[in-house]
Amino acid sequence: MQDIDMKDKFQKIAIPSSRIATFDMFDIAMTKHHVAAFLEIDVTNLRMEIKARRRGKEHISLVACILKTISSVVLCYPQIAGYKTSKKRIAVFEKPKFTFLVEKRLAEERVPFPLVIEDVLNKDVVTISKEIANAKSSDIAVGENVIGKKAKLQDRIYPKLPRFIRHFIWKVMLANFRFSYKTMGNISVTSVGMYGSTNGWFLHKSIHPFSVGLGSVVRKPVVIEDKIEIREIMNVTFLIDHDLIDGAPAFRLMSMFVDEIKKGSSLIKV
Repeated sequence: MQDIDMKDKFQKIAIPSSRIATFDMFDIAMTKHHVAAFLEIDVTNLRMEIKARRRGKEHISLVACILKTISSVVLCYPQIAGYKTSKKRIAVFEKPKFTFLVEKRLAEERVPFPLVIEDVLNKDVVTISKEIANAKSSDIAVGENVIGKKAKLQDRIYPKLPRFIRHFIWKVMLANFRFSYKTMGNISVTSVGMYGSTNGWFLHKSIHPFSVGLGSVVRKPVVIEDKIEIREIMNVTFLIDHDLIDGAPAFRLMSMFVDEIKKGSSLIKV
C-alpha cells in the first residue's frame, strides 16, 4: 500500500448556496425524456445587420434576436413548450415565457443566475437586449437566487433542507404547471457556450419542457449555390421533451427556426 504524502496541500472551497438548487435541478432533469438536437445555423447576415444597427446607435444583441425568433416559431408548435398535466393532457400557454441564464460573479466565483423574461412576443429586440444588458450589469446580493427578485425566507431556508425534501419540493412545483409557468416560464435558454470561440456543442440539462443552448459562433467553409464561402456559424443545442411532441413536427419547428434566423425576421419590426 502506497503511503499518503501528508505534505500535499489543498484547500476547501465553500459551495455557494445558489448552487444547491442547480444540483437538485440536474437530478430532476435526468428524469425528463429530453431528446437532443445539434444544429449549425448561419448567422452571417443576421450579425451583419446587428452591427449595422449598432453603428446607428441601436443596442441589439444576437441573443435577443434568438429569443424573439424562438417565441415566434413556438406559436406554430405550442405543444413543444407545454406542460404535461396527465397521461393524456398537455397545458399549452398562449405566450412563451423564458428563463435566460446570466453568468454573474458571486463571492469571487462566476455563477449562472436565472432571468425571467416575459411577454417576448410583444417586445422588440431593442427592449429585450436592454433587459438582458441590465441583468448582466446589475449586482447580485448574497442569498439572491433570481435576478431582479429579492430572496424570500423560504428561498434562504431551502439550501439547508435535506436532499430528499428539496427534491420533493421540486416535484410538487413541477406538478403544478400554473405555478411552474409563473415562476420560471416554459422555455429556458443558456448562452454559456457563446463565451470563447470553441467549435462544438455542449449538451446541457433542463427541467423546462423546451430548452435551447447557444454555443460559439465560428467561421466555417459552407457550400452556397455550388460555391464555397466562409460564413459565421453558430452551434445550437435543442432539448425537446418527446412526451410533448413527436419527431416530425419538432424537426419542422427546428427548420423554421433556422430559416427565420437566416432571414433575420426578428429585426424586421425594429
